[in-house]
Amino acid sequence: MAAVFALVFLPVLASVALLAKVVSGDITFSTALAFGCFIALASGVFYGLYRMAKQWEGDHHGTT
Repeated sequence: MAAVFALVFLPVLASVALLAKVVSGDITFSTALAFGCFIALASGVFYGLYRMAKQWEGDHHGTT
């Protein structure tokens, strides 16, 4: 389960860090919207991954 989190976390972290570096130079309306979209997508991916991981844990203990 930790490996799945790591495989999802690293590309999201790299994308947000790169976009934050771009925003630190000159912020425009489109870069602000892109930053918001990245944050929203990343949080949605992590929320979904967390729910799936909790379900996987439940399967090992015999509860569904």
